[in-house]
Amino acid sequence: MSSPPPDDATRARMREAHAAGASALAAEPTGPAAWGWEGRTHGRRSPVARVLSMPEDKAGGNLWEGTVTAAAQIPASVPRPRLVGFGDWTKDGHAYRAELTEYVTLPVLQTGGPVLDRPLTLPGEWWAALRRTVDTIATVTTCRQSVRQQWIDRGFPRFNSIRHGTGPPQP
Repeated sequence: MSSPPPDDATRARMREAHAAGASALAAEPTGPAAWGWEGRTHGRRSPVARVLSMPEDKAGGNLWEGTVTAAAQIPASVPRPRLVGFGDWTKDGHAYRAELTEYVTLPVLQTGGPVLDRPLTLPGEWWAALRRTVDTIATVTTCRQSVRQQWIDRGFPRFNSIRHGTGPPQP
């Protein structure tokens, strides 16, 4: 999900933090900025994947630890950009984490958003490799929750006119 920061001050602060993180990790960013939810993350091609920011007293948790935890817990056989390095710092009441990952040059399957807008024509081996990867990831023990029950209860009716657990609407 992507949305730029809600104000110019946050945008400037995150650009400065991204430059500081890139410098600390000896990376040279290129390409356009990519923003995470309300500017909490900022990334550019380089291989600097992103800089995260939170109020200093809220640093930690799934968003903060996700990339580093995945690098440690997901088996090496799973294809993905490898975490090369990361660094944390604080400034003016904000905590920051810069993450440096490998840059993947393979073409993307979807541009313009997280939802496929056309059928994909991929060979059977691609789908078989995806199945093996998903099966491998399924063996990783985690306490992370990607979608909370409260979101399902609220989101299903909002987006699908379906109450969770009730099936399709009846005519």
